[in-house]
Amino acid sequence: MALDSPVSFDIEKHMHLLPSLVSIHATCILSPPYTIATFLPPLNNGEMTSWWQDRISEVANRERHILMQLASNLETGKEEVAGVVMLSTPKFWPTGPWKAEVQKLLVKPEYRKMGIARKLMKMVEEIAIREGKGLLQLGTEVGSPAEMIYPRLGYIEIGVLPGGEIWHVDGSWKDEKLFYKDLRKETAEKRSNTLSLESLGKQ
Repeated sequence: MALDSPVSFDIEKHMHLLPSLVSIHATCILSPPYTIATFLPPLNNGEMTSWWQDRISEVANRERHILMQLASNLETGKEEVAGVVMLSTPKFWPTGPWKAEVQKLLVKPEYRKMGIARKLMKMVEEIAIREGKGLLQLGTEVGSPAEMIYPRLGYIEIGVLPGGEIWHVDGSWKDEKLFYKDLRKETAEKRSNTLSLESLGKQ
């Protein structure tokens, strides 16, 4: 299946995809390998919709990016979210303005093993570099497929937070593995190139 490049959530263009964002979130929680992702079953559609509306509000406030891989549903042909990841970029962080957090990397089961996670993470890093957010942080539960993905993408393990999350399948406490990736050299080079171009334009 050929897929277009991922896109960044645009409030004017993509609000119709809100139910699809809720759907992919719920599907990943309820389907193997049963991702830990904020909510515990039984899932409440209204609560999850409200949660995503809050995230979209942060997009409007320029404090978050929601990146989506879109696809046509195999049965209905309608556009849906096949994969999603978010980059949290708080505006007020005086002591760490170069920091950002990668959150909620989710891919629907029927679209897995198609390179979607890698494409989404590549776009996350491109945006982070563009915005001067060169130190990325993220976490995932120990034993999840994502735990294997992040090191392949250059993320370095910080450590393990013991019993950091509840796994809804059996109520057990799951350890959370924390990672970081330092893009500040690339961010500095990007900023330097931009300043050089601006300087040339003023001559």
